Amino acid sequence: MHNQRIRQQIFEFVEDLDNQQLNAHLNPGQWSIAQILDHLYLMERGIAHQVGVTLKQGQAAPTSAKPFHLTLDRTRRIEAPPHMVPTEEPKSLEQLKDQLEQSRASFIRVYEGRSDEQLTQLSFPHPVFGLMDLKQWEEFVGLHEQRHLEQIREIKQALISHI
Repeated sequence: MHNQRIRQQIFEFVEDLDNQQLNAHLNPGQWSIAQILDHLYLMERGIAHQVGVTLKQGQAAPTSAKPFHLTLDRTRRIEAPPHMVPTEEPKSLEQLKDQLEQSRASFIRVYEGRSDEQLTQLSFPHPVFGLMDLKQWEEFVGLHEQRHLEQIREIKQALISHI
């Protein structure tokens, strides 16, 4: 599964960072790697929750294909919704990994046993791409994390070159 592969790459990429590096801000207004990881947790947790609500209460609302592959285009800056913005509070890698493992377990659980037909019939809106079906949301999570993996790579490279 693409989502799990990307998550594993993220974990491998940050495993050698200490807490100072993890929480370092290279530029004012730019997220630290810890904040990016916290954002990924907040996103996945929020999406899993909304998928669960939609599966229980949603009415059939099929949608068309969305260009959410544009998520990978980092020249397009997208502001995170306020409830998906991480705090300034420093966090340890262990803390962040625990959160991400919890959100992934919830995400997997909410999709377990669901058919593609069921997932493509129910949808809820994305702030940029509009109405997306639950299958599209499942794919979006991996692309969103892939986008932020590239951001993490850039920050880590800059941290290493500052040493």
